Amino acid sequence: MNAPPVVVVAHPFARGAPKSVRSEIVRAWEEVGEVQVRLTTSPGEGARLARAAAEDGARVVVALGGDGTFNSVASGLVGTSTAFAPIPAGSTNVLPRALGLPNDALAAARLLARAVCDGVGAQLPISHAGGQVFLANAGIGFDAEVVRLAESHAGLKRRSSPAAFLWATARTLAAPHRGFRLTIDDIDEPLHAELLSVQNVSPYTYLGSRPLEVAGRHGILPRFTLLVVPHVSSRVLAKVFAEALRGRLEQSAAGGRVLVLTGVSRVEVHAAEAVPLQVDGEPSPPARQISFVHKTSSVPVFLPATSAAVLPRR
Repeated sequence: MNAPPVVVVAHPFARGAPKSVRSEIVRAWEEVGEVQVRLTTSPGEGARLARAAAEDGARVVVALGGDGTFNSVASGLVGTSTAFAPIPAGSTNVLPRALGLPNDALAAARLLARAVCDGVGAQLPISHAGGQVFLANAGIGFDAEVVRLAESHAGLKRRSSPAAFLWATARTLAAPHRGFRLTIDDIDEPLHAELLSVQNVSPYTYLGSRPLEVAGRHGILPRFTLLVVPHVSSRVLAKVFAEALRGRLEQSAAGGRVLVLTGVSRVEVHAAEAVPLQVDGEPSPPARQISFVHKTSSVPVFLPATSAAVLPRR
């Protein structure tokens, strides 16, 4: 079976793309060629739909949803020549916003469709957390437990994503925190941490329209930036949050209470018991041992010239 030039893999309940907007997005992509929409029905199905579209000859697979949808679709395109196009329609949309795309599904769709017509191509680096792909960031420990709790209250998250994460943070602060050891690149001395965030892109996330900056720059990072918090407390998190909103966390390191490490290629985590894990804002099974490895592969993308400047050329 031959696929049309453009296949849209869409989350059926994407908050930023109701059915009426989805129809407008399809019209925008018809500038490239015939368009087919395939809706996901279960977590991770985006990878299967994307792989099938690539094997059937699609030129572009458009991911319409949030960071979890982008992760799933890109996973299915690794090792193919089919291009990936992330359209922001979720609650946070870290990846497309870090790439300089507008946080509006229809506006981003029009820009990306025009980029395909203009042939502005690049490669989007892919990193791995254990056996899982990640595009924007991954985390283990406190960060991941907050994600798990927020995702467990989907209704609150749909109404207000910031409120869901603030509630989850307060709940997680009130519980015991499990620590773990980190080995970073060739550094012999392991570090202790209760929170580790591994960034492939910057910013780390957004609070509404405001970025939370750890790395101090926007876009795809040349190597990982790590946020390491040895001991989590409300005082430390408040300091981290305030400095990240100001874009000064890398310089201040929250007054010496956290570590911000740049230029990292590999991180090994070892824990006495399984610790919560999140990948691109989606909960993953807890792990006792896991490796985070930078830029293990890539997927082709077409981006507006202003966005493509942050990526290596194809």
